[in-house]
Amino acid sequence: SGDLQSTYTSSYFCEIVSKTPSDEPEKVYDLLKDALLALENIPELRERIVISFLWKFMDISGIAPSLTMCPVCDKSYEEDEILLYNNSLNSPVCKSCSDNTDMILPPGARRYLRHTKDMSFLDAIEVELSESAQKRIFSYMTRWSPLFCQSSLKTLTFLNL
Repeated sequence: SGDLQSTYTSSYFCEIVSKTPSDEPEKVYDLLKDALLALENIPELRERIVISFLWKFMDISGIAPSLTMCPVCDKSYEEDEILLYNNSLNSPVCKSCSDNTDMILPPGARRYLRHTKDMSFLDAIEVELSESAQKRIFSYMTRWSPLFCQSSLKTLTFLNL
């Protein structure tokens, strides 16, 4: 309660969980518990905690996209390919299948997300990122969160304080 940023981040996690259905409530609860404990114990990793929470939550909920091939045209992504976004699929896609050029997922961010996908939550938050890469991925994931929740998130406004 002494750390306002952690309090807002905790509220953000709870709002996402309450607005996004999952067939795996026990796994979601364990992830939420791990994220809240990590915020309490290592608040300096807050951005990585948010990134990993969102990515793991999407995976548990069955809405994590493939980061190896376009879900529209089935083309395999090149290693250095920049992904854009498709609003109707709520997913990153190749440039030719995009209808949203504001959401950009750079190759390094995609590599990081692929690399941490099968790690435990705690191992994933320990993977170091440069400050600029961390900010870019944090920004992308938090912009993505209301899209995959298919709902506005009131707590999102307070997340960047």
